[in-house]
Amino acid sequence: MTPLTSKHSSALHELLGSSMERQIERQYVFDGGAATLVDLVQRADSLSGKTAVGLWDGEVLIGATALQWAAPEDGWTIEERQEPTLLVALAHAHPSHRGVGRLLTPWVRDYAARQPNPPAWIRCTVRVPRLADYFERTCGWQRVREVALPGKRTMHLLQQTPKIDDGLGSLVQSGLG
Repeated sequence: MTPLTSKHSSALHELLGSSMERQIERQYVFDGGAATLVDLVQRADSLSGKTAVGLWDGEVLIGATALQWAAPEDGWTIEERQEPTLLVALAHAHPSHRGVGRLLTPWVRDYAARQPNPPAWIRCTVRVPRLADYFERTCGWQRVREVALPGKRTMHLLQQTPKIDDGLGSLVQSGLG
């Protein structure tokens, strides 16, 4: 996992193009997350509080997401919003590289646990039920609840706890501190 900057724009566009083609095939609704991720990578600044990170297989970007040390928003209770949280958002995976979530999950847990002030939770919101099921069953995320907000599709709220994984280094190397 490495931070993504504007020098990675072409790799990100290739990843997002493949991901969006797959979403069209499956008739998923687009939510603007791809454009937000592109903007984040183009700016690559800390003003938004988000950091775009990428998972690579050699020279091919196979996964990208944004990390943010912030309180979760829609659907989370006031108490949950007050807990220290690392948010995982805007995630996209290359459709021809299966199992990106199984690599991202242990990495983000380890990354969060190694911070000077580890968060209580790593959280994400997923709109596609099959993807939420995959995160829960295959990647070990805990489903907190499903929330239907007015004018929006049902959201699946998921969380993980930070956990150091000493065996992770040989599997995924990080360019983040």
